This record gives sequence, structure tokens and C-alpha cells, in this order.
Amino acid sequence: MGILFALVAGAGSILNFMTINNVIIQIVLTILSVLSMIFYGGKRTRKAYYSGYVQSYFTFGFVICFISFLGAGSILLGLLLHLY
Repeated sequence: MGILFALVAGAGSILNFMTINNVIIQIVLTILSVLSMIFYGGKRTRKAYYSGYVQSYFTFGFVICFISFLGAGSILLGLLLHLY
């Protein structure tokens, strides 16, 4: 469910940026992408063991949610600061 919210928010953000440039719609899409990160039901990280130390990496599903948030947030920031 969280990945679906992230995909809708990401595609909507790109569509809003390219055609409409409405700040209110972008705020809603950014909130939707934050909710996708909150409601993501899978594992968020996995551990990798290399040379005796442990690193944590995001899983693929959570990366989709995170990139959607970064994109929607940066488009919102650009619209709020009139950088388009």
C-alpha cells in the first residue's frame, strides 16, 4: 500500500511540475509521500556483513518511498521559493 502511495505521489508531482504548477496540489502530494513512508509495511533496512563490520541498507520498496518523498519535497520547495 505504501509503495502504491509513493508511485502515485511521484507521478503526480512530476505531472504537477510539468503542467499545472499549483502549490496546494504539491503540498497534498508531499503529504501523501510522507504517509507512504509511514504506512510502508515491509522491512525498511537490511544488514550486510562485510569484513567484520555491519552496514544497514534500505530495502528496494522503502527506497521507492524515500525517493518519492525527496522528489515531491524538492518540487514543493522549488514552487514555494519560485525557482521554476
